[in-house]
Amino acid sequence: MRVPGLLFALPLLLAAQPATLEEWLAAIGRADRAVLSKSVAPPPGLAAALASRLPALKGQPRVVAAQALARVESAEAASVLLTLVDDPDLNVAASATRGLRDAAALPSGTSILARLLKVQDPTLRSHLYLAAGRARTPLEDLRRAIAAESNPEARDAAVAAAVRLGGAPERDRLAASLRSAKADQLVRLLDLVKY
Repeated sequence: MRVPGLLFALPLLLAAQPATLEEWLAAIGRADRAVLSKSVAPPPGLAAALASRLPALKGQPRVVAAQALARVESAEAASVLLTLVDDPDLNVAASATRGLRDAAALPSGTSILARLLKVQDPTLRSHLYLAAGRARTPLEDLRRAIAAESNPEARDAAVAAAVRLGGAPERDRLAASLRSAKADQLVRLLDLVKY
């Protein structure tokens, strides 16, 4: 039985998790994923501190910074994430868009849509459409974006966002897509329905 070994290791695991803002910033600088543990709450001031340090971060530390920002429930963190949406590193941009998609605090839906127009990757646009729906974007603005969206998967996400905002024609459109979906499309569409 190896339980005693585990009990001895527990203090080491807990000690390795950052607690102060300085420890968090140092861990992010090392791309230490301990800051992404749900058992460790982000410290106050993290969004402001990362906003000023982001230009110096490159590669994996920048990705971890975006993922850490996604855990901070503040308008400031959401604003910083929105600036990372068009980061040249696709991993950073993906972390930022997923963070916005799932964030408790969001920038305005209009600002999300404005940033979305600059994003080339359809998967990232899909995340942003879902964030825009959660941010209560005006339905007519979202409908204009749907009309302009050329990628079918991103368009489906935009339609789901419009359904969330009460769009009846979009609800019918999503239902029709579900009825005609092939097996490989069905899982993605069902995720949109759960959204």
